[in-house]
Amino acid sequence: MSNNKYNILLVEDNEGDIWLAKEAFGRYRNYEITVQSNGNEAIEYLLKRVAENPELSPDLIFLDLNLPGKNGWEILEIIKNNRTLRLIPVIIMSTDDSRASVNMVYDLHANCFIVKPVDVEEYFKIIDTIDRFWFKTVRLPFYEEKN
Repeated sequence: MSNNKYNILLVEDNEGDIWLAKEAFGRYRNYEITVQSNGNEAIEYLLKRVAENPELSPDLIFLDLNLPGKNGWEILEIIKNNRTLRLIPVIIMSTDDSRASVNMVYDLHANCFIVKPVDVEEYFKIIDTIDRFWFKTVRLPFYEEKN
């Protein structure tokens, strides 16, 4: 499976975090990253592109909680209540690590919650762990082509 190209949807409005994610995943050749920096645009992208063509689904969604437009909680709820989108694993990456926020995203069926590291090397370590777990260990869902 190492020859596959994985698609990641990064829903993030902070330019520094976008750059860091691209740098971290850029060390690997098998990732294509799509960035949506506004919650409303992210939902529109998912509903129009992915819900209508499941084979175009991202393999993994990185979702920040604090976004312009719809916030991360609203986006997560829409994703997990949509029959096609709910199969996509969602990783929450946020600086908000309050007990209430963590519990709320799991209650909305997020697949995991990661506190954004402030250290660049720590961020790279997290991406290495994500790469090993989600793309080398876990079996991701299959999507049926639309007839």
